Amino acid sequence: MVAISALKDLFEDLKRHKQDKEENTRKALVYRNNEFREIEWQKLLVGEVVKLKRNDSAPADLMILKSSD
Repeated sequence: MVAISALKDLFEDLKRHKQDKEENTRKALVYRNNEFREIEWQKLLVGEVVKLKRNDSAPADLMILKSSD
């Protein structure tokens, strides 16, 4: 029973790792050097300005400064 539980946990961890990698490699529009550039989320630095378009998902640790809605 312990082995089955360990295999189940391993499978869930691998699945979560894959989902994290997919999320971190998604692209974001970031304001750098007086223009918006498309970079991966994982390369985003603290304090940078991110431009989200309609229906874009936003991570929980992103502060929304302005919205058109």
